[in-house]
Amino acid sequence: MRSQSLLYLSLAILFLFYVLPLLFALFKLDLSKIFVEFDEVARAIFLSVTTATFSTFISLFIGVPSAYILSRREFPGKSFVETFLDVPVVIPPVALGTLFLVLFSETQAFSGILFTPYAIIVAQLAVVTAIILRLMKTVFDQIDVSYDYVARSLGYTPAEVFLKVDLPMAKNGIISSAILAWTRAAGEFGATIVLAGASKNVETLPISIYLKLSVADISGALISVFVLVGIGIAAVTAIKRLG
Repeated sequence: MRSQSLLYLSLAILFLFYVLPLLFALFKLDLSKIFVEFDEVARAIFLSVTTATFSTFISLFIGVPSAYILSRREFPGKSFVETFLDVPVVIPPVALGTLFLVLFSETQAFSGILFTPYAIIVAQLAVVTAIILRLMKTVFDQIDVSYDYVARSLGYTPAEVFLKVDLPMAKNGIISSAILAWTRAAGEFGATIVLAGASKNVETLPISIYLKLSVADISGALISVFVLVGIGIAAVTAIKRLG
């Protein structure tokens, strides 16, 4: 009984750890600012939604087939490739952004991308592609490979096995990964500020928070904070509904 009480206590502490800041922030929020700064917030939301959507689709296009290869095929150096592709998940986004900054600044063909909305997409891609790769590899690992053998025995090509057998079975996993990646992209800050900077023409929601805090506008920053919190809650709810 005592141990059970301790378990509930730990859960309550964890819950309050996240809920209390939200409650205090709600009291600090000046609702009148929403109308005063509506245009600015709307632009930040639009840019965040647009860039996150583009980067998520590109990440899916690259990450899903790559995850399938890593799940279903054996090749020399596979362990090294898997380890290397996991690195972007564990290093800080600001470090990842710095690596791309060096590449782009030293490459004339790409230097024009820096400090533009395109740089935001690159920053988001750098972060979320590795996440999609890891999530989707887990999804494909959980699909019984015997379905592939049956399909091959019926004359399916490897491409048909992927497109007609494994991909439909991974549908929920793909949708969940896409939602999680999109949410992470919309909230990306570290790599974005390195590659795109912090100005009005590249003002995503996280950049908006940074700009507001830089002039001690806490109430203005909280508007973008609660938009991101709302996006996060919606994303988690959607993933839970998918099971």
